[in-house]
Amino acid sequence: MKKRLSLGLLSLSMLSPLPSMADEGMWTLYDLPSQVYQAMCGYGFMLPQGALYSDANAIKNNVVNFSGFCSGVVVSPDGLVFTNHHCGFEAIRSHSTTEHDYMLNGFVAKSYEEELPNENMFVSFMKSQQDITPRLKALGIDNLNKKAQNHLVDSLSQAMTDSVKKLDKTLHVDIDAFYEGNKWYATTYQDFTDLRLVFTVPKSMGKYGGETDNWMW
Repeated sequence: MKKRLSLGLLSLSMLSPLPSMADEGMWTLYDLPSQVYQAMCGYGFMLPQGALYSDANAIKNNVVNFSGFCSGVVVSPDGLVFTNHHCGFEAIRSHSTTEHDYMLNGFVAKSYEEELPNENMFVSFMKSQQDITPRLKALGIDNLNKKAQNHLVDSLSQAMTDSVKKLDKTLHVDIDAFYEGNKWYATTYQDFTDLRLVFTVPKSMGKYGGETDNWMW
């Protein structure tokens, strides 16, 4: 069965009126410290820790890497994905014509047949993540210059990708440094390339405030 994803583009902003706290920080869902989870519960978080990453229906399964440069979230069993308006800006522009100016007026598909395909866009779902710091240290990554480090990481990433593609051709592996290079994680993603535009707001709403509202919260 061919899988497809529908794309809804919205203008989203996150404004926080709360002051900065001493226990702030960033962690991966895979490696969330238990003390951080306990602090989250103290602020009112009610889900079990497994619901974030390890459970079959974990939150991570609904979050996507959007075309390698944005994020999105799956909001329906039929594969409807919401992302920010600017993430799909080029897709909207490419489908716009003088007769149907979706950039100016917005767009909504009233049926699957009316959805607009996007050949150069994709979404990636995180399937798993693992700490490969010991493996890279054993390969001497700490003794290499930046160029050699990049070559080592790229080579290992390609080797791991080749391995998982033997099981499923839609999988690939990315290796990234975390915590200023003190940790290295290998993340396995599943890619979906049948991504179709199903809804977008007019540019006057999606780009309201311009780049200032987009990047300065």
